[in-house]
Amino acid sequence: MGNKTYIWLLVGISLLVLTLAVSDLFDSHTNIKNPPVIKRSIPKNSLPNIFIMETPRTNKTDFSLWKEILPIIKDVTWNKTGRNHEQKFYDGLFNGAYKRKPDDILVLFFSLDTEARIPPKYEDLLPKPWSEIEISLMQGEMVELEGKARDLNVIVLAAPTRSQLKPLIRQSKLLKALSGLDETSYSLLVAPSGRVKGPVIYTVIISEENWRKAKVSCQMETEGVLSLSMNNNGAPRVPDGHASFVHNLTAVDSEGNALPIKNFGDALWKVQPKENQLITLSYEVLLEHDKSDLPWGRDEAPYVTEDGAFWTGRALFIKTDMSDITVRFNLPEGWHVTTPWQPVANQPSTFLLEDEEDLTESFLFAGTHIEEQAKVGDTEIMLAVGNRMQKSKDLIQEAVQKFLNEYGEIFGSSPKIRTLIVVNHQDRRGSFDGGVFGRSISVLMGYEPTENNTQRWAPFIAHEVFHLWNGQIIKHSGQENWFSEGFTDYYAMVICARTGMIDEQEFIQRLKQACRQYLSKFGQTPIRKAREYALQYAGGSLVAASLDIQIRNLTNNTKSLDDLMQQMYLEFGRTSKKYALEDVIRLVNNITEKDHTGFFEQYVSGTNELPIVEYLSYIGLELKKKVTEELPEQAYVVHKMLRIQSLMHSGLVIRRSQEAGYQDEDRLIVIAGTPVNNINDVQTLAGSLRCGEKVSVGLLRDGKQITLEITVGGDQDNIPLERKVEISLEKTARLNNSQKTILSGITR
Repeated sequence: MGNKTYIWLLVGISLLVLTLAVSDLFDSHTNIKNPPVIKRSIPKNSLPNIFIMETPRTNKTDFSLWKEILPIIKDVTWNKTGRNHEQKFYDGLFNGAYKRKPDDILVLFFSLDTEARIPPKYEDLLPKPWSEIEISLMQGEMVELEGKARDLNVIVLAAPTRSQLKPLIRQSKLLKALSGLDETSYSLLVAPSGRVKGPVIYTVIISEENWRKAKVSCQMETEGVLSLSMNNNGAPRVPDGHASFVHNLTAVDSEGNALPIKNFGDALWKVQPKENQLITLSYEVLLEHDKSDLPWGRDEAPYVTEDGAFWTGRALFIKTDMSDITVRFNLPEGWHVTTPWQPVANQPSTFLLEDEEDLTESFLFAGTHIEEQAKVGDTEIMLAVGNRMQKSKDLIQEAVQKFLNEYGEIFGSSPKIRTLIVVNHQDRRGSFDGGVFGRSISVLMGYEPTENNTQRWAPFIAHEVFHLWNGQIIKHSGQENWFSEGFTDYYAMVICARTGMIDEQEFIQRLKQACRQYLSKFGQTPIRKAREYALQYAGGSLVAASLDIQIRNLTNNTKSLDDLMQQMYLEFGRTSKKYALEDVIRLVNNITEKDHTGFFEQYVSGTNELPIVEYLSYIGLELKKKVTEELPEQAYVVHKMLRIQSLMHSGLVIRRSQEAGYQDEDRLIVIAGTPVNNINDVQTLAGSLRCGEKVSVGLLRDGKQITLEITVGGDQDNIPLERKVEISLEKTARLNNSQKTILSGITR
């Protein structure tokens, strides 16, 4: 989160500086100490973690208590965890699921107009019995309490209604004491954000002399205190996040008078104009992100090429709550800019945006790159292709156009939407990286795309283009990522097969891989509630495959999953309605004229194993599976135990893991004296490692073998396991007519 480390200091009359423990804030219900916060370079674990249990929002437009409290506690706490008042989250707090240590802070929010209450098992955390708190609330009083229980420092903030919690947070003496800010700074920090009136105009200037510097100005009319911020997602290891690259931030009023800007750190600023007036922000952003340790990789962070500069909206724009935005670019001669935004007619390099999310959740490329376009109906995809990909530009454009055509046919029409795909070369040979912000897609390849390697890059693009319908337009209201991601993954396979981007054998191999991933994890969590890839993506894609095969089998191949997707688009994509699981069941039942409620109860909401062996046999595929052993989960082994942020399974090449002592392009070859050749070797060997022990790791670095000693990470008592499954999926020697018809109907 880009957090800085801090230490509490109490300055006495004798000017002696004494260290103050956070727990000292809680030694009395009435005497609240208010030490200043001084920045220091101390270990991050010297700061307390904070856990926030809040009442659930009553509707999607309701304010977030998390958003209200975060600016107050962001610099004086380390790990920040927000949850609702559910027993499973309290259980996790005390059974080791969260990284809790003595003197951490627990903040509890309550209101009478919501049903959320502390579970009876944990009522001892309350400084007062709930019955006494409830009486105060029923009398219309605000409640602010602090105490200590189960080695945690506890703060309780309660109000008669949830809407009254917002002012209570701002007026809380306990939170003010915790923040360590002086009266003036704290008042400014918690002051309600003012309103931006009328249009907002950004101007971005990139000079030919220095492509790595963008000069940005923003003109807006404000009413009240102006809260400015940057979206720091993707830059948690850089101090101050994206704001680290911002310089010379100023604000002036309409008469050119300088306005004071208060920097609260972590990409948060406050400006207080004298009255409602037009103000102009000016600042510079230095594009040095590609030289920093950004954990999500180069595909989602700004970089430069010989063609120009790739920017993310998160890294380029300081924003506030606003709408009706215009962005203008002033570029070197011969340059152009490609964005997902709506261009303004007769105004080169000028675009219209809906709101601040559209501004920050976007990519753009400015330079001398190749610009192409693919379009079907009202759906438009802009392509920014680096000049090193010159030979491949037509192939890429044709692939995107084919995907659009296929999806337009499946859904029956196309949404009015404009998106961007940026494709560039990267020097890491044989590599592929892809990232997505909103309606923007970034692709970096360490090889030249050709007709002979479409299986390496086309499925990713097919997946993201399908999201323009399933995800961007067709939206769910609950736990339906298995549908938005899993069905999208299935259609990426299917459409790549239909368009010839992958052959039938590759299609079968991808189904086989999905089976292996799903079978390694099923039974632990329902697909509908799962967050891990093996269930949400692979499991979801197998649900899609199962339904597609069943629908075709029940209707003699006259209907298919395509009919379901078209109905979903008609009912939910063309309206503002959001779907839930019940809607999917209803539409499947209508299409097949058969009740599939049991299927969804068992395999989507439940944890039963999908009868995928049976369903695949309907298309002439024979699946054989054998569980051999249980091993630590691959992702846990890599990220937690070996402390590797990014590991390419092909070649075991390490990236973005400098904190643990690795360097980019290190190749993992030995663990604890045992050679490893692939990810399966790594996972198998991890079963013999103990969390907390020191082990030697052999690396190939710049052609030389070196040894690095690391401490195995993770929690030995809570290592997630997955099954090691041997899989074979083969096409039967002879397919009957029904099998041939269904399989060809899927892949055409």
